[in-house]
Amino acid sequence: MSRKVTIELDWDTVDRIVVQELEENLEGFIASLERIKSIGTTDGIFSQHPEEDAKKLEEHIKACKLMIAYHKPFSEQ
Repeated sequence: MSRKVTIELDWDTVDRIVVQELEENLEGFIASLERIKSIGTTDGIFSQHPEEDAKKLEEHIKACKLMIAYHKPFSEQ
């Protein structure tokens, strides 16, 4: 049996949820990039080739930082 639950969230709460998810992704991307730089192997997130994966990870790290800056509530910046 499933039930439907409706909740209301203000925009700051939605932004905090988005920021939290983006920060978790950012941490994972950074860890993967550091692994490539330190031991030369990749997790294969975007490519099985370490150089290509590192390039894509750097692009996604930059994008995550930009999105975090956009969504972070002014009171927390």
